[in-house]
Amino acid sequence: MASIDGGILLLFGPDDGNRDVGWSIGLWKVGEEADRKAPVNTIDLGPLDPSEAKRAQCDKEVKPEGMAILTSHAEGSGEVYRLAIFSDGMCDGGPMIVDAILSPH
Repeated sequence: MASIDGGILLLFGPDDGNRDVGWSIGLWKVGEEADRKAPVNTIDLGPLDPSEAKRAQCDKEVKPEGMAILTSHAEGSGEVYRLAIFSDGMCDGGPMIVDAILSPH
């Protein structure tokens, strides 16, 4: 998770037993009117393909576990967040860097 103005960016993916589900980035718009007894609605910001992050012979399966916002900037009418995605199984410890674009709906 990473906090942004008006919400929280979320990293979604499979649990250890479900490989049919892919990775993605989502936005949870947090507001006082949120119903605390119901599931939250999220906005899908797109898929995340960790397979491209493998860089070394010693890397095992890449499994994203966390993220941090590196930068953000306005682009057109939206906002672009540059994210560092940190993964288990990467022997060199390097993150995968991706851009998530939040467009107004």
